[in-house]
Parts: sequence; structure tokens; C-alpha cells
Amino acid sequence: MIVVRNLLLSLCCLNLFSCAIETKEVVQQDQSAIKSEKIEIDDQLMKQFDQAKKLLTDKQYQPAIELLNNVIKEETRFAAPFVNLAMAYGYLDDEKQAEKFLRRALEIDLGHIAANNELGILYRKQGRFAEARKAYENALAEHPDDLLILRNFGILCDLYLADLSCAQQLYKKYLDISDDKNIKIWLLDLERRM
Repeated sequence: MIVVRNLLLSLCCLNLFSCAIETKEVVQQDQSAIKSEKIEIDDQLMKQFDQAKKLLTDKQYQPAIELLNNVIKEETRFAAPFVNLAMAYGYLDDEKQAEKFLRRALEIDLGHIAANNELGILYRKQGRFAEARKAYENALAEHPDDLLILRNFGILCDLYLADLSCAQQLYKKYLDISDDKNIKIWLLDLERRM
């Protein structure tokens, strides 16, 4: 019985570990979002940004990087191009450049969900758990109900920080918003371990 329980616990933790979601999605900041901030963006620059997003989606990272670098030379008031640059470098396994552009995005918008999530994942992979925690906390300060952040922060607390009460709180908040069977299983397992 103990062997079966330990095997189930190991499988559950392995499942939890493999489910850490990474936002490998191109940050979509469209013209309406930019116009709502009442800042004029050159149409040509917007076309370049849209083209770079398409290149990222098509896994053409180097041409996307070139276009995004052109965009940020002209426009530095929005976080999205910096986040997309970081993601492109992340795909190319250049963690130093990815971190540089994520940190730049957060200088513009400290609560940016995608920037904080990507930075949290990057820091977690590097074993920089306290910094990962701070990234998730920054996102939750402005977006307390974001499911992606709640889930990834919960995983960080559960598996990497061994802060079970933190993980429990985050998983419960997640379940208050969404009915996710995996999170329910993780919470039950966590509560058994507590």
C-alpha cells in the first residue's frame, strides 16, 4: 500500500512538473489597445510589428528579431515588442538576451502578464526561485485573477519553493475562477502532503 501511494505521489508530481505552462504565444497588442492609450503609432511601424508577430508564429525567429529591433528603435513606449523579442530569443535558447528584453518590458509595465510569466519561467529554469516568485507577484498585483500566473506561481510554490500554504492558496484561487480537473487533483495531493 505504501509503495502504491508513493508511486501515485511520484506520478502526480511528475504530471504537475510537466504541466508548468509557458506562454510561448506571441504577445498580441493590437492597434485598438495602443490607440486607447492616446499615443499615435506610425502605420508603417505597426505593420512591421504585425509582420514580426506573424514571423514568430511561423517560427522564423531571426527575421522576426530583425523587424522587432527596428520597431523598438522607433518606439519604446510599449512592452509588447520587447516581450516578443524576448520570446524569439527564448526560442533560440539565448537566455541572456531573453532576460534583457523581459526586464526592459517590465520597466515599461511592471505588471505585464506575459513578461512576468516568461521571466518567472526563465528564472525557475535557472534555479532563481526568489526572483521567479517576485515576477509572479508583480503580475498578480495588477492582475489578481490571471489563471496562467496563478497556475505557474502555484507550481513554483509547490514544487520548487516547498511553500505548500502558498501553493494551496494559489490553487484555491485558481479553482474559484476556473473548474480545472488537474488543479483539483494537484490541490488534493497538496493537502494530503500538508
